[in-house]
Formats: sequence, structure tokens, C-alpha cells
Amino acid sequence: MKILNDTYAIDDLIGREDYVKGIVEVINSIDSKGSFVIGVYGEWGSGKTSFLRQTMGRLLKTNGDTQNNIYVPVWFNPWQYFNEEHLIIPFFHTLISGTEKNIKGFTDKTISDKLNEFLKNVIKIPFALMYGLKVKLQLSMLELQYSAKDSIDSIKESQKEIGESSKSETEKYANKYESLYYNLIDTLVKSTDKLNSGKLNYKYVIFIDDLDRCFPENAIELLENLKVFLDLPNFVFVIGVAREIIERGVIMRYEHLNKLNQGFYKDSTFEKDYLDKIIQFPFDLPAVSEIDIKNKLIGSFIDNFDIREHVDIIIESLGTNPRSIKRFFNTISFTMYLKNEVLKSNSLNLNNGLIIKLSLIAYLLPSLYKELENNPDILVKIEAEIQKLKFENDFTEIIDINTGLSVDKWLGKDFLIVLLPILKNRENIENFVEANIVYEHLRLIESTFKTNSSSKDTEISINNSKIEDVLRARLINISHLFPKKKTILMDKFPVTQQLYKRIMETNPSKIQGEDLPVANVSWIEAVMFCNALSIISGYEKVYTINKNDATINHDKRGFRLPFKQEWIVALRDGEDTNLYGKLDEIAWYNKNITNTVGKMKPNTIGLHDMIGNVWEWCNDISQTNSFKRVLVGGSITEDSSFFETKISKEDYFEVKEINYGFRIILIK
Repeated sequence: MKILNDTYAIDDLIGREDYVKGIVEVINSIDSKGSFVIGVYGEWGSGKTSFLRQTMGRLLKTNGDTQNNIYVPVWFNPWQYFNEEHLIIPFFHTLISGTEKNIKGFTDKTISDKLNEFLKNVIKIPFALMYGLKVKLQLSMLELQYSAKDSIDSIKESQKEIGESSKSETEKYANKYESLYYNLIDTLVKSTDKLNSGKLNYKYVIFIDDLDRCFPENAIELLENLKVFLDLPNFVFVIGVAREIIERGVIMRYEHLNKLNQGFYKDSTFEKDYLDKIIQFPFDLPAVSEIDIKNKLIGSFIDNFDIREHVDIIIESLGTNPRSIKRFFNTISFTMYLKNEVLKSNSLNLNNGLIIKLSLIAYLLPSLYKELENNPDILVKIEAEIQKLKFENDFTEIIDINTGLSVDKWLGKDFLIVLLPILKNRENIENFVEANIVYEHLRLIESTFKTNSSSKDTEISINNSKIEDVLRARLINISHLFPKKKTILMDKFPVTQQLYKRIMETNPSKIQGEDLPVANVSWIEAVMFCNALSIISGYEKVYTINKNDATINHDKRGFRLPFKQEWIVALRDGEDTNLYGKLDEIAWYNKNITNTVGKMKPNTIGLHDMIGNVWEWCNDISQTNSFKRVLVGGSITEDSSFFETKISKEDYFEVKEINYGFRIILIK
């Protein structure tokens, strides 16, 4: 068995060596009065870490070769400190430890002495920042809560509880770091000027990786703090990040400006313009060529398993993202190992081409793969329809196919774009089905491509083929509140990202996490989810969708959104108030990001997150504007006063916001 390592590559394997040289030359050529920021943009798994590591390695090899530049590279991974309230503090700790490491690497005493002198001036900065920023600081047996406006008061209050000996120590530290905090920038400027006062040119090159794995707002705060505190000559920052993640962070951090400007930034380039002011040299990682993927990244692998003839299908289906390629080939490696073990005791006709195609479906469309386990004939019908298409690699003209068959769901445009590369070359799937061998292929890859998602919370586990069974622990019977209606069950949580992705094969949420509520969803998308859920569960589609609008069929039994009155009745459960407890105990509010469902106290019938977290779409049409729909419950962005006065609002049915989600009910 051969497994491809997913750690960063010290040596270039995918044809980017010239780009590394180019970035090093840019760093070498920088001569600015302030700091300089290089943004290395790339999607998840595109090789940003390897590119940054290779650039750092090349800098070290060329240290002192040109223009008397002495490079002091420092590697900072903010994601390791995602629990920290202010990333600037662990950054300075890393700057200090990185400087110490560089000092040990220089044999020239003049260089090490210069860096040691700089280090003495900056080593106390993290403690000064603790004074100025709201963080917890342990001093002896005393724990103080410091902030710029209340730290002195905290000290005075704390002195009442501690002995005389601790008082003097506390005062000494507080006065010392108060002075340093208010002179922080001046201290850094003088220290940097002194460092570069001789013949040698000391350049701090800070490599920041995985910034896009932090909370977006924290990432933006770090970039802004670096601009404030370290906008100094000869400080170069090389940041590896996914552009769209950071742009989202800008939008979230300055959402209040958008509200003040009545949504002005919604359709503007504010976030791009803002980012351009921080990053002076943007560099988009080039896509990896298919040739480099085949020959350098997976060359020995594909020859080892005799699957070279299928590599083009794999790359066309997955693209050339290095991480995706590695993950898929590692699962294929395991599957091929199992195949060889099975063939030792069975004479089955296990076909490599079919294994590859089924594995791609399991990898890219797990919900379709799950259906194939019960009915492989579906694949024959899909393949037959795809064979009729003439578009090769041009997907722009693909439209939804309506055959009247049960496979129409998988012949929609979004699914066709995924399935066309996999199934456009016939693999005689029908013959395998007739020979009853597809089941053997499915069983072979089942353990490798686990199609069932799972959650830490067993109540949100998705393990069964029927969604009704999946949601059994989540659906609450509220029929007693509506005696004249059919059996009606309501989800105790807003729809989670895990569930939404399981059904729709996508996750539109800006802040992502399996147990977070799905957000950034329009009303029409919520309706489409309900229909898809009904079909998969064996119920009827409740909505008839016409282009971007939909009408509800009240006689149908299936999943739908609640009406506002249904939602309010379920919320209050016979009471007169919207608040079924203390607001801090029942709702996520006055926050910047959505939070895990089910962590707050439920109402009297067991419904969680009815107040706060995300606005929830309802079926109701606005009485003043037929293009608007009703939302209920409030969200993370509201303050406490909001929930005392109102509980609903209206918005256009195609609008998506980072705090718009929904809850489902089932009519049986």
C-alpha cells in the first residue's frame, strides 16, 4: 500500500520553483518606509504552506548574499492560538522566540549581538499588550482582568483581598507595563532604527500561515494590529490565505458600517478595496498543471496500481488541488489493497474503472452513493442519459434534464457538472448490474468512503437512509398545540450545516461548523431544501417551485417551513411572553458569529435556539410586498433591547444574509 503524505513539501513537486524565486526577489527588492505585506492567495489544499516553507528555506540559503541583507525569518501559525482573544499577543511571543532561534543560527557575533539588543527591547511587549487589551494575566496568586480603561481600578479593588507584600509587586508590574503600553509604538520604532543603524540591512520576514482557519474577524483584527504596531521599515509579512475568507472577515468586522449606510456595501467592492490597503503585493498561486500532477505528485502511485488510463477522469472530476488529489488517491490505495485481499479468496470480476467511478461518486456525491447501495439501477439510467450529451468539457450549455424518471434529481445542472466527467466514458455499468457485481464493488469501497456523517452530539447524527429516522431524536410532536391540524412535528434545532450539506451537497454558510446553524440561505433555498428532504424521506413535495418563487400545497404531507403563527405558538407554548427564560440562558445574541445549536436552554416543549443565533424563514408572504417573506426569532447581531419589543421582520425572498437560517416542520 502506498500513502501520500499531506504535510508541507520542503522541495517543489508541482512546478512552482520559479515562483518561489520570484517572491524571494520581491522580498530582497523591498525598500519602503513602512512594513510591506505580500498576500499569497490560494484555496484550501492548494499548497500555500509548502509555498511559504519553500520561500522561507530559500531566504535562509541566500542570507547575506545580496545587498548586505540579513534575513530574520519567523513562522507564525495563528490557528494554533484560535482560543486566544487577541492574536497579536501570541504573535509577539512568536516573534521573540523566532528571534532567539535565529540568533542561535548566526555564527557572526556582530549579527547576534544586534539581534540580542533588539530582543531586549521587545521581549516585554506581550505583557504591555496584556495591560492594554482585555485579557487575563496571572500575577503571583492574583488574577487580574486588565483593560485600557479599567486596569487601575481592578488593581485597587484587588488590593483589598491580598496581603501587603503582593500589593507592591502588583503596583510595580502595573506601572511598568502601563508606561510601556502607552509608548509601545515609539519603543518599536526606536528599536528597529537601532537594529538597522549599521552597514547591514536586517529584514524581518514574517510568514503567517493558516490565517483563514481562524475566525474571520480575529484574522482581520490581527492584520490591523500588525499594521498599527509593526508598520516599520524592513518588516515584511508573507501571508498565505484564501482571499474569500479574509474578505468575509472584513464584511463581518465592519457589518455595523454596512447597517449605518443602509446596506451600501452589500453590492460594492468595499472588502476588496479594504484588503488592497493592507496587502501591497497580491499573488495568486498558479493552478497545478495536469502534467505535474501525473508525473511528480502521483506518478509512482498510479503505476503501482495500474490505473494510469483512469487518471484523466480523476483529475477532470477533482481538479488539480494537491490536497484533494492526495486524499482521494490515499483512499484508492486502501481500496485497491482490499481488492487484492478479496481476490485471494474469490474469483470476482472486480473492475478498476468501475472502482474509480464509484469511488469518485462516493467522494463527491455521497448522497447519490448511498442511493446506489440500495438501487444500483439508478446509475445505469444516469449513465444512459449522460451518454446522450455532446458537450465534452464545455458545461456552459448544460441544462436540467427532465425525463420523468426517478433519476431526475441527479440530472439537474449542478449534479450533471459533477457526474459528466465521471460517466461520459461508458464503463458497461449495465453489464455489471446485470451480473450482480456492482454490490461487490460498493461493499469494497464502503469502508473507505464512509458516506454517513456523524456528530459529537448523537442527536444530530445522520446514520440512516430515512431522514425521518435520522431526525427522530430532533423532531418534537407539537400536534397538541394545533388540535384541528394533521400530525405536526417541529425540529428542536434550526437546520444545521451538517444536515443541509448532507441533503444539498453544499454549505453556503460564511462561518462553518457541522453543528452550527446553516446560514446565508435565501427563502427559496430553504424551500428547495424542504422539497429535497421530502423526496429522500419518501414524502411528497410540499412546494411547487416556479423559477425563483414557490407556492405551498397545503394538502401535501412532507417537510416545510413553519408559518409565523405556528412558530409563535410553539415558542410560547401557551404563555404570553416570547422569552421563556433569562435571555443570557436561552439565546445567542449581540455576537459576531453563529454558535452551536442546542447549547442554550430550551423552551417548555424542548425547542432550542428559538430566540437569537439565526433569523428563521417562515412561509408567510408580506402583506405590503409580495416579494418579501417573514423571518422570526432574531439573531446573533441583535442586542437585548430588540427581543423586548419585536420578534419578526420581513425581507426579500432571494436575499441571503450571514444570520439568515431556517427551521423545518414535518406534516404527516
